[in-house]
Amino acid sequence: MGRRGAVCLVTAAVFALALPVAAQARGPRLPPVNRATFLVTVKGTQVTLWSLQSVDRPGTSCEYRMDGAGSERTRFVSRRAVRVGILGFGQTFLSAILPVRGSVTRRGEIKSSGPGYNNPDCAVAGGGCEGGQCPPPPAPDCGTKSFRGRMQLMYFARTPPPFPRREQLQLSGPALLQPLFQVCPAAGATFPPLASRDHILRPIGATLPPRELFDRRLGKLIVIAKETFHQRFGGTTYVTTVRWEATLRRVR
Repeated sequence: MGRRGAVCLVTAAVFALALPVAAQARGPRLPPVNRATFLVTVKGTQVTLWSLQSVDRPGTSCEYRMDGAGSERTRFVSRRAVRVGILGFGQTFLSAILPVRGSVTRRGEIKSSGPGYNNPDCAVAGGGCEGGQCPPPPAPDCGTKSFRGRMQLMYFARTPPPFPRREQLQLSGPALLQPLFQVCPAAGATFPPLASRDHILRPIGATLPPRELFDRRLGKLIVIAKETFHQRFGGTTYVTTVRWEATLRRVR
């Protein structure tokens, strides 16, 4: 190797060693700042079907049975679009309060039977009424009722453990001051509120990558979340299906 070649190698080595020092002097590279503004609306449904078959003290003189079934169907829609600004700087987060209106239709009936029913000597749920005769239950208020409230739409670019889902849009609420039904049996996921987690506490949401959220070429984003879950506990079985749709119309 000639002298000129040796000089070139030494120069290249010195330059390579200087690179980390120069990078440290400049400091870490900051993530880009992304901004977007949308007009946001939501709509959706939640349907729960349930059944009940319960027997207390079977095969005895105090056997007491409860059998029933019912359903609940909820529909909701935004009352108006809400203007929402989003800032992305490494982490992206969104929280918007959306006024909604809707209706809930609930049907259900539970019947009691068995020798333990109306028996004052049997200490079972619903049995042992004074004088041996249970009073008639109050008239049910099942049917369709309307509501108005506020729901919260949230977006997490990263969901904290133990649920490592990322880039998820979630919807929750509303919180109503008074229950819609006083004397109408129901089981499982009942409204309000909208089910935001399934039976094992996994969040219900829809994936929305940040690159789409901040892509100005996409004038309208329609994000759909859907989940069906079921559970059995005691003598009650229910299945719930949640489906909602968020529309984000880009303003800028």
